[in-house]
Amino acid sequence: MRLIKMVRICTIFTCLFVPLLVSSTNAQSDDPFSTESSDWPDFGSESATYDAAPAEPNTVTKKEPLPPPPQATKTVPEAVPEVKPATTSTSSGFSTPASSGSYTSSESSSSKPATSGSTPAASSSSSHSSYTTGSSATSSSGSSEPAQSTRSTYVSSSKALKRAGPPRILVCRPVYAPYTTETKTMYISSITEAYFHFKLNALPGYQVIPQERLANNIQYFRDFTRRISRPNYIDAAQQLGATYLFYVEYEPQGKKVKFNIEFYSIAENKKLVSSIQQIDLGNFEDGLFNCLNEVTSSLPDKFSDDTQKMLGSSILGKNSKPLEVLGNAIASMGDYSKGRAENSAADFEKIANQNSDFHLSKLVASSILTIAQKYDKAIQFLDKLIYEYGGDYPALYLQLASTYRQAQRYNDALDAAEKASRYPGIALLAKTEKARIYEAKGDLKAAKKEYQSVLSSGGEDGEIYFQLALVSIGLNDLSSSSTYLSKAGSAGRKIDRGDYYDIGLRYKNLGTADEKAIDAFKNSLGIQQDKEEAWLQLSEIYSKMGREDEAAECYINLFHINNSAYKDYLPKAGIKFESLGMANRAKEAYSLFVARKYTDPEVSIRLAKLYLADNNCTEATKLVEGLDTNSIYGTDIKKINEHCGVITRVIVMNTNVKQQRKKAAVFMWRVFSGIIAAGGVGAGYIINNQINDKITKYEEKTADYQKFINEPNSGIKIGQIERDRLFIDNLHSEIESFKMYRSICYGAGGIGATSLALSIAIPIIIKK
Repeated sequence: MRLIKMVRICTIFTCLFVPLLVSSTNAQSDDPFSTESSDWPDFGSESATYDAAPAEPNTVTKKEPLPPPPQATKTVPEAVPEVKPATTSTSSGFSTPASSGSYTSSESSSSKPATSGSTPAASSSSSHSSYTTGSSATSSSGSSEPAQSTRSTYVSSSKALKRAGPPRILVCRPVYAPYTTETKTMYISSITEAYFHFKLNALPGYQVIPQERLANNIQYFRDFTRRISRPNYIDAAQQLGATYLFYVEYEPQGKKVKFNIEFYSIAENKKLVSSIQQIDLGNFEDGLFNCLNEVTSSLPDKFSDDTQKMLGSSILGKNSKPLEVLGNAIASMGDYSKGRAENSAADFEKIANQNSDFHLSKLVASSILTIAQKYDKAIQFLDKLIYEYGGDYPALYLQLASTYRQAQRYNDALDAAEKASRYPGIALLAKTEKARIYEAKGDLKAAKKEYQSVLSSGGEDGEIYFQLALVSIGLNDLSSSSTYLSKAGSAGRKIDRGDYYDIGLRYKNLGTADEKAIDAFKNSLGIQQDKEEAWLQLSEIYSKMGREDEAAECYINLFHINNSAYKDYLPKAGIKFESLGMANRAKEAYSLFVARKYTDPEVSIRLAKLYLADNNCTEATKLVEGLDTNSIYGTDIKKINEHCGVITRVIVMNTNVKQQRKKAAVFMWRVFSGIIAAGGVGAGYIINNQINDKITKYEEKTADYQKFINEPNSGIKIGQIERDRLFIDNLHSEIESFKMYRSICYGAGGIGATSLALSIAIPIIIKK
């Protein structure tokens, strides 16, 4: 009997603990930096991946000097045969990669039922997806060779977006590999992300998906303390019509950093690149270029020498310190809202101006300044980049057109879009930008015609259908808008929070659909309820409709999102509540302002009066304590103190002191008037001399440029012509600006002289 009991115990032990032991062993062997990986990652083991310490790769990475730009010859991995997905009904149509200058629309394909061998695994908590697993071998060069028998296939629950135009690349924000909170090296992630955006956008015939679109589709995307998993990025790639996905993990190791780069072809459902790079932080740009080189070499297109030169050019400068400063500024900014951009714009502008060879900072500064609506400065940085790279980076013209459009300089915007349309790789994107310009101008019929032209040129496009829906709302054709939204949905276009915001703006501008606008803006707030622009729009609509209490609540929500940017909205909310007789809500708003140590005598007195109404003299007198009783609020302060029995001391000013202060004030008036008069005239004279010099240089350069154009020369490059033309245009703009400055200076001098004369005459007249 004892023997039988022992056998039973051993059997139970084996059944319970052996599977757990095997599972633990498998989890520990899943190294996030391993060069042995499947075509699609095993997302189910991701938690185990980051709990385990990363193992060193089997092969030692040799440190070599910076390689030349990507060569024309490229090796395209062998195509993976079609594998049945692990779900019973889903659609997985993707945009296929097109050669430079050609466009291929997406086509949907129905899924087949899963085979018995397909085993769905648990999806990530933040991603609705399923997948099957397999394996593939990785070559020593870092590119993945698909296995012949099995491989993993990720199947998203969402329908892929159909897009016309160039293939799109989704660049993931680099993930901090150790599964811990990262606070000190986030700049590595932000600089790396910005670097790949800059360089990959320069590829003719390709487009990098903007960060703003990713932020609207991926929760916490701009929060650098959060981890974004591969399944989330793959879902976003499908929803945004991406053809390629560039995934990066990094692990700081003292003065070096280990990069694991993975480049997927979503259209072909396979991994094109899997590589580990050991990068010296003192030679950071060379290491990033090695990563870029592997990615561009895996693409099917042959790039020109000019493009390869552009890819190999330095954009990070020679000094590593500004990299850290810029990277930390990007990481700390968070969401790209107008309020945050306004607070940070000066810092980004300073970094870009102080480092002439740090070209990446110019592009970042231009983007931030555009969001902050400081368009002139944003355009200046873009002009510098265009002058530097000319026709080798045609996508810059698209960004210039977009910035001009937002600045309401529509003719300049159309000119920039026209220049972009000369490059075949972005011709359809230029058409789309033209449509946006017409829409911004208010010419909605022309915008609709341009969007329809894009459809006729490139085929079905979910994004264009959505834009047509917006235009139809503007035309008050709500029936057509509904039809286009339906077509957009059929083409895989999902409505994100940014889209709801755009829809809300269209309804708001109609003036007759305020309730629809309110619903759209509320939907745009997202799960976190943190879209500042939406709260601002809601407050305007509520005020217009006479719903002042709801407008005040919007102000309070704005303050909670960003205290420093919206601190002045708390007093506004309090005043609205007071006017509606909502004393308790007004008191809460004012108290919140005072609790944050913000100072405003009017807020203190208003709050004190509310406390006084509740017979709370302790709080009321505490709020007005130390305030000047001779100020404009003196009467209110005196009444509060008298009501509470507090004796106040009234200061009486001596008459002689008053006269002395008047004389001092007149004297200072005369001094400042004289300084302004002399300074204005002097500055105007100096600027006038500079104008004469620039006019001479402009005439000489224009003559040389015309001679250069008129002489027949088949070897002239478009980029060189554009650089010379841009130099002349910039010179002309500088001359016009200097003329304006000269007029301002002379005008200031005249005002100063007039003020000086008045400072002498008025006291004499008053004395008499």
